[in-house]
Amino acid sequence: MQGAILISNQALTLDVVSDEKLYHLKLFKTDDAEALISYANGSVICYLHSGNANIQNEHFSIDIVPGMYFSQKAPCHLRLSPHSTLLAVSIDDYNCLSSIGGPVEDTGRLKYIDGCSDTLLISPSRLGEPCLNLLHFPPNTKQTSHHHPSFRFGMVISGKGVSVTSGKYSNLSPGDCFFIPALLEHKFDTYDNLMNIIAFHPESDWGPTDEVHPMINRTIIP
Repeated sequence: MQGAILISNQALTLDVVSDEKLYHLKLFKTDDAEALISYANGSVICYLHSGNANIQNEHFSIDIVPGMYFSQKAPCHLRLSPHSTLLAVSIDDYNCLSSIGGPVEDTGRLKYIDGCSDTLLISPSRLGEPCLNLLHFPPNTKQTSHHHPSFRFGMVISGKGVSVTSGKYSNLSPGDCFFIPALLEHKFDTYDNLMNIIAFHPESDWGPTDEVHPMINRTIIP
């Protein structure tokens, strides 16, 4: 597959269309002043890497500390303290379930390829909806080259590693943000260090449906 992984530790803005939906991908980095970010429609899914944040809507005002993640439907407002780093994905015309969680754990709860692990931090509320993941790479991981049917957007939150695409090696450190185009063959390796990554997926092939979900599955009608 052609292309390259985009890696940046500076403020970043990307607008991406996937499956006819528009995604606004951002890495916010504040300087000596706080920042107010407002969302008027759709939904936003975020991970706070450093600094402090406050989420406000018509129902509540909640303070967020590093390592926490959240999904909120608009209208809502995010206030970032000075020297904050926030990974954010806003999605037009998407009605998420509002949730707040964290801090993230040190390893994933589900098996992933090549001895890695994964935790679904924000799960799809219906089959096909977006999700947010923690990916854990143990030391000395040599991942198998692979690709995904849709883009991936995320951030290294701890440890170190390298991304490998078409024989090109790029170092990854905490605070580095990455964008992987759909179908791009790639892999992540680690050496003496572990590496933890937050990864956003715009779609999922797993999730509840009207016909299959825990409530209806466990409702027995004689």
